Amino acid sequence: MSKAVINPSLCTSCNICAEVCPGTFGEPSSDPGIPKLAPDFMCLDCGHCVAVCPTGAIAHRAFPAGTIRPVEDGGRVPTYEEVMSLLRTRRSVRVFRDRAVEKDVILKVLEGARFAPSATNTQSTEYVVVTDRGLLRQVAELTSAILSGSGGAGDPYAFVYGLIAEDMEKGRDPILRGAPALIVAHAFSRANYAGVNASVALQNAVLAASSLGLGTLWAGYVMSVCRRDERVPALLSIPDGHQVYGALALGYPKYEYRHWVERRPLRVTWL
Repeated sequence: MSKAVINPSLCTSCNICAEVCPGTFGEPSSDPGIPKLAPDFMCLDCGHCVAVCPTGAIAHRAFPAGTIRPVEDGGRVPTYEEVMSLLRTRRSVRVFRDRAVEKDVILKVLEGARFAPSATNTQSTEYVVVTDRGLLRQVAELTSAILSGSGGAGDPYAFVYGLIAEDMEKGRDPILRGAPALIVAHAFSRANYAGVNASVALQNAVLAASSLGLGTLWAGYVMSVCRRDERVPALLSIPDGHQVYGALALGYPKYEYRHWVERRPLRVTWL
């Protein structure tokens, strides 16, 4: 059985499915009859065909009953102004309220990440979520220790790593900023564009979090040490063969930003 099967009694031979299918090359057939979709070995299981078919004529093995749903609100999307308001007002948060983030809320954030695009629809990104305060502290302390040990002579960041270590010794947290949750994105290191996929997914998560009243901070120090030291990935139970490609500190902001500030002007080359 082919992955995609077209019901001839419902198909109107509009060929839209063949046009949008990423695995179909060449001009769609203009002959009357059933459109020819990509062969199984070229199918990405992306769902373009079932999502675009105006008559519901296509059944796909990857999308059983209940997994194809009508677009809500008649296909309404946020206006450009609404999207820009979210983009302009989102800020990196480094001061969080002493309040745990509920599991169902974190799942909503990850649901936003789940619908991010990925190269050849691999959907390669997986997640570890840390909410245990003791483990969060261990991640921060180990990250600081690794940074301090890496700052050799001539390292321009050695001084900064020293300040981080001093802060940690005083009981503060310059790594995760006391965030009550940490989302770590990882993937099989040989997956197609695994790092790009994870970055795009986490950006989706950032925007979803903002819409839920949460603040996020890209945990760059954690990401940095994970690239060159196995101890933090081991602490986070990252599977063998997987690499950490991103980390977000997550929590409820302590303060509200009441203004947005301009960015530098666009730098664009038109060709």
